[in-house]
Amino acid sequence: MVGPTTKKRRTLADADEDVRLYQSRLADATKKMIVLARENARMKVLLQKYLEKDDSLLCTSQLTMSQSMSQNMSQSQQSQSTAPRQPIQESNSEVHSVMTDDSCAFDSFGESQDGFGSSSTNAGQDDFVFDSQLSQLDEIANTSHLDEILSFLDRQESLDQTRLFTMQDEVVELRKNTTVPRVGVGVLLYSAQYPSCVLIGIRKASHGAGKVQLPGGHLEFGESWEECAIREVKEETNLDITDVTLAHTTNDYMEDDKKHYITIFMQATVSSDQVPQTMEPDKCEGWQWQKWDSLKTPEMQTRLFMPLRHLTESLFVPPSLK
Repeated sequence: MVGPTTKKRRTLADADEDVRLYQSRLADATKKMIVLARENARMKVLLQKYLEKDDSLLCTSQLTMSQSMSQNMSQSQQSQSTAPRQPIQESNSEVHSVMTDDSCAFDSFGESQDGFGSSSTNAGQDDFVFDSQLSQLDEIANTSHLDEILSFLDRQESLDQTRLFTMQDEVVELRKNTTVPRVGVGVLLYSAQYPSCVLIGIRKASHGAGKVQLPGGHLEFGESWEECAIREVKEETNLDITDVTLAHTTNDYMEDDKKHYITIFMQATVSSDQVPQTMEPDKCEGWQWQKWDSLKTPEMQTRLFMPLRHLTESLFVPPSLK
């Protein structure tokens, strides 16, 4: 018996991937809209030229047909007005002859009318052809279908924006729910030139700004504690350290900053000929050597960054003070 299937739980990586996907679709739709609008503008210009030419040809054809019809009617009227009138009193044979001639003339006129009717029919067909061509060009020039496409793309863009904002909200919520403690490394530096002292600095541009801290930073993925201590000290002070060992650990929950750190304190030795430098002035105001015992005074306790304050409150004692 097959057990019930469980729905896969969405992760932060899944939400980030959805956001990237919708952003890509939104960018593609925007590009297509721009290209379509440009093509539509060019098509309208080209079709307008053909429509103007078609209108000109239609007007010329209609004018020519109208002139031809006027000439035919004028010639017919002239031929009727110039025909000789027959005397009222005629012999029976003459009357019969005249009637016969009139009948022939009538038949001839009828044939002429039929010919004229045929010419009118052809003209009507020409009008139909021109009207049909003009109608086709009007349909091509009609941009209602393009307006529908643009309207559809606008709706899609609105939907994509809604989905994007939904995904972003979901990412924020997932990050809140998946917040875990991070690992920080602080380094206690000792120098024979400054006995019973440690190197301290003032934090800047981060949580805990203005507080007294030790050199250190975040533990990177795959990095050992010793490697992290050596790297962070070099990056922040340009000092080379030796004899790196574990000193102490603290649990630091910073409620106001919504952060939680496990801080690993390492200790190391600095040669007397080295001078600390402020390598990251945007993160630290400067470095100085400070007596360890002075850090435990009430005045200094209020100025210490939480991990360092927790360290001074613990049972830890630097080797030089033992």
